[in-house]
Formats: sequence, C-alpha cells, structure tokens
Amino acid sequence: MRDIVAKTRRVLPPRPSRPKELPIKIKKEAPIFIPVTPAVEKRRRLSPKIIYITAGALAVAGVSFGILEFFMEVRVSVAPRQEFVDISDSVAASASSSGAVSLEEVSVEETIELESPIETSKNSTQKASGKVVIYNAYSTQSQTLVASTRLEAPNGKIYRIPEIITVPGAKTENGRISPSSIEVTVFADKSGPEYNLGLSDFTIPGFKGSAKYEKFYGRSKTEITGGFSGSSKVVLQGDIDALLKRAEDSFRNILKEKIERDLPQGIFLPKEAVEIKVTLEVANPPVNSPAEKVSAKIKGVARAMAFKRSELVSALAEKHLSLEEGESIDLKNLENLNFEVLTKSFENKTMTLSVKGRANFVWLFDEELLKRNLSGASRSTRQGVFKNYSSIERAEIIFVPSWWRVFPNNTGRIKIEKIIKENP
Repeated sequence: MRDIVAKTRRVLPPRPSRPKELPIKIKKEAPIFIPVTPAVEKRRRLSPKIIYITAGALAVAGVSFGILEFFMEVRVSVAPRQEFVDISDSVAASASSSGAVSLEEVSVEETIELESPIETSKNSTQKASGKVVIYNAYSTQSQTLVASTRLEAPNGKIYRIPEIITVPGAKTENGRISPSSIEVTVFADKSGPEYNLGLSDFTIPGFKGSAKYEKFYGRSKTEITGGFSGSSKVVLQGDIDALLKRAEDSFRNILKEKIERDLPQGIFLPKEAVEIKVTLEVANPPVNSPAEKVSAKIKGVARAMAFKRSELVSALAEKHLSLEEGESIDLKNLENLNFEVLTKSFENKTMTLSVKGRANFVWLFDEELLKRNLSGASRSTRQGVFKNYSSIERAEIIFVPSWWRVFPNNTGRIKIEKIIKENP
C-alpha cells in the first residue's frame, strides 16, 4: 500500500488593516521676514548705475550709427558707351529757325589806352596853339569874324583864327551893355618856340581905327604852347599804326574772354568765329608833332556767332553714328577738334564751319533716374538695373565703408563716377 501524504495548505497571516485617514489640519504660520544683508543692500544701490550704463551704451550706439550714416555713401562707377570717329566734315548754321544748327550773335566792346616812346627824329616845325575867348562889348548885334582873322598879343606876336566864327551880340541890362563871348582855338602865325605864350589879352588889328577896336577883344583861356622848330623826335603814322596793332592783339584775348564769360550755358564758340575791329579814338600828340612819347585811346569791338552745343553735336553724330531713337550723345573733345570758318555773314547771320579731327562720342544717361532706380531695387535685383540702360557698357557698385552693405534711401549719398576712355 502506497503511502499517501496529504498536501499541506499554507496559511498566510492576516493583513493588517489600514488605519482610517483623519482630516489634516494645516496650521497657519506667521509671515517670514528675511533680513537684508549688507551685500543685498549694495546690489540695490548699484541698480541705477547699471541703468545709466545701459542707456549710455545705447546712446553711443545711436550716435555711432548716425555718424556712420553721415559718412556712408555708395559710389557707382559707370563706363558709358563710347565711339571714336575720324571726321572731316562741314556744318552750316544760321540764326533763322530753319537751320539745323542755330547761331547766336554776341557783341562786346572795350576801350584801352596804350603808350609808346618815339624813336624817329627829324627836322620839323610846329605852330603853337591854345584857346582864347573873344568878347563883344560893342553892340547887341552879332559880329562875324572870317577865317584867319588876326589876334595880336602885347608882345606883337600874331595868332590866327583857323575858321569863320560869329561872336554873339552883347546883352543890355539896366541900360548897360553886358559883353557876350565865344571860345575859339587860335594858332601862331609862324612856327617856332618864340610863339609859345602864357595867359594874355589880345586885340583885333582888323578893327584898328574904329570904335570896335576897343570893344572887341580876346583873353586866354589856356596858355599857347607847342611851338617848335628844329630837329626832334616826331610822332609818325607808323607809331600810331604800331599802337593799333598792339591794341588788336590785346583785344583778341580780352574781348574773347569777355564774350565767353557772358555766353549762356550750352553755347560753343569756335576761336575762328570771332571778328575784331579796332578804332583810334584819339592820339596825343597828333601825327607830325614833336614828342618823346605818344599815347592813343583805342576802341575795340568784337562780334561773334556762337553755336548751340547740343545741336552741333547732334548734327555731327547723325552723320557719323547709327543712333537708336531716344539716345543722347555728347562729343567729349569738341573743343579740341580743328574748326575753320569757311563762310560767314554777320548781315545774314549765317556761317559754315569745317570740322576735322578724331571725335570722342559718349552716350549720355539720366544720372538722377539711375540713382532712384538703384535706391529702390533690392540687393538681388540691383545689378539688373543697369541692363535697362543701353548707354552703359559696364558698372560697379562700391560701398564706403566696404563692410557696410546698406544701400541709402537718400540719393544724395549715391555718387556717379563716369569712366571715360582716352583717345586710343
């Protein structure tokens, strides 16, 4: 018989029961006060200083930005289209509206005084001369004195009136006669220094033996001088002509500069388009007078017909370039070309010029419009702005300072620098 052992069952001890939760009563604590230590107090005192430092740093940053904004600029280096052409052409111009090239007539004048020593000596004679006032105290009727009427000085020297004169009649005031008078230039009867005379009275020998002799008389207004006889330096016509030539040479510069100064902007004046005329106003002393030097007052008048520069350039460009509609051209070296006046008429106001030389044509573009377009473009599209300008071959944008890549809104900060090629 097999032993059967009964399987024993494990009996666990009973679980202790969970105590019943009781409501928790929170005790209200008194407020906590943290004592302020010296370190905490020091940090509190430094707080305004930190604020001031921060504000100062911001102010410095603002001023620095303002200074940078003031000195910052953008330079746009532009190489416009250019073309060099050898030209040998003629241009006709007129002051009338029908001409392709307009003329503008200008005129200026100037007066100068020149002086030159006399070099030529020769035997010569000259009569003394001076001014005399002749009086009529005889009657209220006028008196005619014929040419060569004699006047006699107290020393017996005779002087003559060169032309016929009429001495006006005397006036009657309160029953008394008030003399009338006339001024006249008299000349010595003969040449020589002995006829030079100081201030003096004169009689009229032709009235001698009549009542008129005492009532018609003369008195010097100036001394009578210039009488000469012998070998001396004498003013010749060649001396006067030399002064006129000097004046003409001076006027070429003086009057041309005056014309150019008074010309409106955009007017071109070729050197050969100026005409100068000189006129002798007075020479002192006159020709054939003995003197050590001669002076002359000379008047110069310059007339010129000037061209409108833009029209002259357009006329040459149309003959030598193929231009698209709307394109504008300048001739950079217009003043350096060779101009020759073929025909000119100040009366008809027409002129024909011969123009020769190597012309440097430069295409123009609107600089202010380019500035506005660049300022309004974004960084990615800015280089594409130049493609809209057929008159520009290449361009480069340069920032100043180089590390500041902000494009200014103010177009005044954008500088256009043109690169013009010299004659190749």
